[in-house]
Amino acid sequence: MNEQPIEATSETPRGLATTEFWLVLLSNIITVALAAFEQIDAAWAAVAVTVLTALYALLRSAIKTKILSK
Repeated sequence: MNEQPIEATSETPRGLATTEFWLVLLSNIITVALAAFEQIDAAWAAVAVTVLTALYALLRSAIKTKILSK
């Protein structure tokens, strides 16, 4: 096989192009739907959505900061 090495770039992919973005979005949609159909408590759903979104934002920010500082 003639495999080309992947070059590291100093740019991160746009948020919409990342798997993490879509997983957080899907998780949030599922959580809200479960709360809407009273399968889980709405307060827990709100906490879960907030934590998932905040964690995504913090990790994405940390990755961008690390890459930009190189």
